[in-house]
Amino acid sequence: MAQTPDKYEYPTGQDPFQPHRDIKKLAESITGIVPVANRTEADIIVAELQPTYAEPLYVNRQDTGALERNRGNGWELIFRQPTGWQPVSFLSVHGNADHGYSCAAMIDSSGWARLRGRSARVSGSTTDYSPGTTYDVFELPVGMAPAATFSVTGTVSGFADVGVSRIEIKSSGVVSVGVSKNTGWVGYDSTSWYVG
Repeated sequence: MAQTPDKYEYPTGQDPFQPHRDIKKLAESITGIVPVANRTEADIIVAELQPTYAEPLYVNRQDTGALERNRGNGWELIFRQPTGWQPVSFLSVHGNADHGYSCAAMIDSSGWARLRGRSARVSGSTTDYSPGTTYDVFELPVGMAPAATFSVTGTVSGFADVGVSRIEIKSSGVVSVGVSKNTGWVGYDSTSWYVG
């Protein structure tokens, strides 16, 4: 079999013609981007093809819009279709949009999710800042949850005192907040995490 300059194989005039073998070999030599529904389907293909550094597998995930590469050592994000800003779904009065506040989330092309905006009053006290004492405030849009739950520290404002907030981004997609003061609002503008 001969090869084109971009390494696709094809039979020459001297090769014995065996359609099944030749077409199978031609198909196997194509190294394009494989469309997959999700990570599960991509992992099934990895198990079958066993990609290597020299022969990587590229997939376009339909669930995330991401282009990923596997060279036998796990998945790497190559590009992700940015989502644009999407509104979150408030879960309780603690972050209800009826109070005049809004919050949105997005994912950029490098796989980082970001929040912007505020949620309304979270009734709190100094005990609310201890681990495990938080209020579920809103839920992220589908596909934006982190792989593992994590917390960040922020500030709260709106009354005479400025307090401290603990913002917990859960792997379920729920965002919870605990505060050190009874506050008017909690801001999220500097909160970000890697989704991939």
